[in-house]
Amino acid sequence: MEEKKKNSKTVIFAVAISILLIGLFVLLNTYAFWRLKGEQSESNYVVGACLSFEFVETPDPDHEGETIGGFNIPKAWPISDEEGIATTGYTFKIKNNCAEDVNYQVVLESLKTQSENYFDYDYIKVMLDNKGINRYADLSQVDKDTTDQNPENILETKQVFAGTLPGTDKDTENNVKSEITHTIRIWVASDAENDQIGKEFKSRIKVFAGQGVPEPDIALTPEECFTFDSSTGTITGYDFDNSICSNKTLVLPPTIGGVIVKSIIWNDQVPTENDPFSWTSEKPYNDVAWSEESLNVWEYIDLSRAFGLEVIGDGTFQGYEGNYELILPSNLKKIGWYAFNGYSGQGQKLNIPDSVEFIGPQAFYFYWGDDLSLGSSVKEIGYEAFFNYKGTDKDLVIPSSVETIGFEAFWQYDGPNLVLNEGLKTLEMGVFEKYNGGEFTIPSTIRRIGYAAFNDYSFGFTGTDAKTVNINMSQADFNNSSIVNLDNSWVYSGHRPILNYLVN
Repeated sequence: MEEKKKNSKTVIFAVAISILLIGLFVLLNTYAFWRLKGEQSESNYVVGACLSFEFVETPDPDHEGETIGGFNIPKAWPISDEEGIATTGYTFKIKNNCAEDVNYQVVLESLKTQSENYFDYDYIKVMLDNKGINRYADLSQVDKDTTDQNPENILETKQVFAGTLPGTDKDTENNVKSEITHTIRIWVASDAENDQIGKEFKSRIKVFAGQGVPEPDIALTPEECFTFDSSTGTITGYDFDNSICSNKTLVLPPTIGGVIVKSIIWNDQVPTENDPFSWTSEKPYNDVAWSEESLNVWEYIDLSRAFGLEVIGDGTFQGYEGNYELILPSNLKKIGWYAFNGYSGQGQKLNIPDSVEFIGPQAFYFYWGDDLSLGSSVKEIGYEAFFNYKGTDKDLVIPSSVETIGFEAFWQYDGPNLVLNEGLKTLEMGVFEKYNGGEFTIPSTIRRIGYAAFNDYSFGFTGTDAKTVNINMSQADFNNSSIVNLDNSWVYSGHRPILNYLVN
């Protein structure tokens, strides 16, 4: 059963609003039903006298002639993210009534009391406008509301958004609006466990302004800047000539026209099938995006908001020379051929998400930041993928998921330790040519080691002072060409290391 306030105005209170979401779960296989209730609370307020709050009436799709009087929570779970963003959200307007610009913050505040049987925050999904999906538990914690009439009831206050509203005198002077409309959606994550049945989630929206409010979030790049194929969720172009489309900052939106962005693809400069350095596992992407001539203008790229992005195509951000930390989205699976060729990441850490399976040739060719962390699902690392990465003070751990590392993929790496986990099958020519750090182990799964793969290892050390390479195989198997395709010059002949076979 679902209850809704028929008169939307009953949920408005001066400059703020309170929405209680009371989940009443009924066990029906894996489904549970919500009962929605909108309530007003006089404890709500907005910090700062300049802002006013207005509920925007949204037609109720289930009841003709009625409007949504609160969050339109999906009636059943599990529910996918695509279904979640397709729901009718709760829309509200904030207006700045003063001449000065005002920083403001939208927060979602829990109303848990210690005696309540409360729903696990990690299963609540929150989306404001199209700025990306977050779990409530992962949102940034802000200070507790000490001015509330019942502060003991406030368990957590989470920031959903921070922004700036221009002063009213700029409406006509600079054609800037002094009001903004937001739409918030909340749903139960598809991975919610059945032990959550019978529990409830209560929260309310608050808007804060004035001192202490954090700096505004960097605005999403407008959707109209992109050429977009909604049938596949693919960005195919960018309008650099449009004045509203920044040529300095790109913050990729998670959705365009309500459709989740899944890939960025372009067609130019794809390696030919006869290129000996093309991927062996599959034909490289045929990708389309913005022109190469325009790429070097980017100073900051943020892809983290695009939660559904799975493919970054060949050459997509080739020439991007920014030194900011590059945060990749958590569902990314493929990074194309020279996708970020040119990104130096000076002084920055680069985390490859656990979801990534393929890193294309020369994907991060110029990367020489301070720290590189490879995800737990990478299977193939293309040739020269991290060619310039030195990792001076950082260990390099190749996860067990990696089967193939292309030639000279880590040519410059010379950090303190190299860890090659079981599962690795192929090391191509010169892959770790400059490495001369700590002792390392060749895994038992290895099937190919190419020319000069470890050329500089033990360089400067000879005889009994030579460095050691552990081989997790017997000497007979390691030197059996039917088991391991081993180039005789996989290490430099003048400074050969001591091979320590760990298997008899």
